[in-house]
Amino acid sequence: MVLRRNGPPVWLRTRQLDDFPEWEPLASFEWEVKRVEHAPWIETLEAALPLPFPRSFRSLVLRYAYPSLAIGPLQLFANTGEDRHDEMSQVILRDKRFSQTLLQHGYLQFARPDTGCYDPICFNTRIKSHRHEYPIVRMDHESILWDGRIRYVREIALSFLDFVMGFGAT
Repeated sequence: MVLRRNGPPVWLRTRQLDDFPEWEPLASFEWEVKRVEHAPWIETLEAALPLPFPRSFRSLVLRYAYPSLAIGPLQLFANTGEDRHDEMSQVILRDKRFSQTLLQHGYLQFARPDTGCYDPICFNTRIKSHRHEYPIVRMDHESILWDGRIRYVREIALSFLDFVMGFGAT
């Protein structure tokens, strides 16, 4: 996978794809998802959240590190534990009004659309399946920012597991 904008963390890079200096924003890198033995940044994040991650997503973020990545129509926040602008442990709570509105209504953000839109992609924790999973929904960011209201755009998948399986992951 290729990533630009100062690239993925050095420890996830497999090789550089161009002749730019590695600190140059135009530099491109191949990188890989890496298994981690412990993800204390996720435990810290979970302690700050009033809502739990669904079982399948929690399993992913506790066992694997990755920069922000696109899966189908979603751009998942990075999960590296580093101080990065796109790091999940920071993005979810960065905008207080935004995060408080979502969390108070039972929505736990973990991604955005891969188009660059600011709409939050969330787990709807108000609806739980028998497998401790939640539907994935897209919310309208403008109604949250302007009115402090939740406006549902559409359901994306019945669960994170269903979403990932729909894109050929095993």
